[in-house]
Parts: sequence; C-alpha cells; structure tokens
Amino acid sequence: MTNQQRILVILAIAIALAAGLWVGQRQFLAPASGPTAIPGQPQTQAALLYPVPRQIPAFELMRADGSPFTNADLAGHWTLAFFGFTHCPDICPDTLARMAEVRKQLARRDAADAVTMLFVSVDPARDSGEVIQRYVAFFDPAIVGVTGEPAKLDVLTNALGIVHRKVELQGGGYTIDHSSQLVLLDPEGRQAGIFRPPFDPAKLAADLAMLAGSGS
Repeated sequence: MTNQQRILVILAIAIALAAGLWVGQRQFLAPASGPTAIPGQPQTQAALLYPVPRQIPAFELMRADGSPFTNADLAGHWTLAFFGFTHCPDICPDTLARMAEVRKQLARRDAADAVTMLFVSVDPARDSGEVIQRYVAFFDPAIVGVTGEPAKLDVLTNALGIVHRKVELQGGGYTIDHSSQLVLLDPEGRQAGIFRPPFDPAKLAADLAMLAGSGS
C-alpha cells in the first residue's frame, strides 16, 4: 500500500468515526419533537430531553443570604439553571434577561410558580452573596442566586456536564470560560435535559409550561 493509499484509508476511517459520533449525539440529545422525537417523551419546541433523567449527587451550595442550597431545594418544581458569573460581559446578562422574559411569559400562562429560575456563579472569589443578589435582582428578584467553594461547585457542575475554567487576562485580572446552555431539572431534582442557545423565550416558556402542566 502506498503512502497516498494509507492517507486515504485513515481519512475514511476518521470520517466514519466522526459520522458515528455525530449520529450518536443526535440520538441522545435529539429534541423531543418532529420525526426525531423520543418515544414516550412530551413533544417540545426547544428542550432537548434525555431519554432517562440523570440523578444528581448530593451537593451543598450557598444562597445569596448565606443559607444552604441543596438537592432538597430542587424538589417539587421544575428548575431552569444557568451557570455563569457577574463580571461576564455579554453571554450572562443576555441569558439572565431571557430567563426573566421566560418568567413573564410563564406568568401569563399561570405557570410562573411551577418553575424556579436559578443562577449559579462559578466565580465565588468575586461573587459574594451580596454581589449575586444585586446582580440577579437587576433582571428579576425571583431568580435564585447561589455559589459555593470551588470543590463544592465542581460536584454539581461535573454532574451536569457544565464546563468552567479561569482564564488569566494579559492586562491583569481574569475571566471565566463556561458552558452556555440552560440546564433543565425536574421536580425530583434530576437533570431532565438542556436548552441550547440561542434562546427563544416564547419557546422555552411553552415547553416549561407544558412540562409543568403535564407533571412529566
């Protein structure tokens, strides 16, 4: 076999592997609507529902007022969670604004109390409880703000597949690179799925109201 033939074979294998991975991801995270809907799952407009909700290990974070926030606080209602930080220049404020709009639309559907909006800061060094409280209140006082020590944050972020890392800036200081999806948690405190950006508040509200109404 010539070198050129070897290269062609390697490329063919790589393409086949990539295609298989892509298909597998689509089957696992396919939106539950249309021809790719997961059998038995509610039909959604934007939510990517998991075939089986994922259990979350025991965790303990801290609310803005200093009280603990644990698995027990996820029980009995749906939760839409976003992981970011208050010094975030664009993605975080845009996402929090959209979450606030989702709450408004849920209120019009009499479903606002069935869904908790949760902001988790992955920058505990700068985001004290007071800072977080002011930040979320700017968008909607009903948004729950929490954070925790890095090791305690990692328990939850690792379980939910949230990536975050500190990045030093050339001029001094730092920023945080982090995942941008919204995490959907069910009334049993399990990860039921995710919403991927860009976020359409109307579609998110429709999905959340439907899920809350169905009890699924």
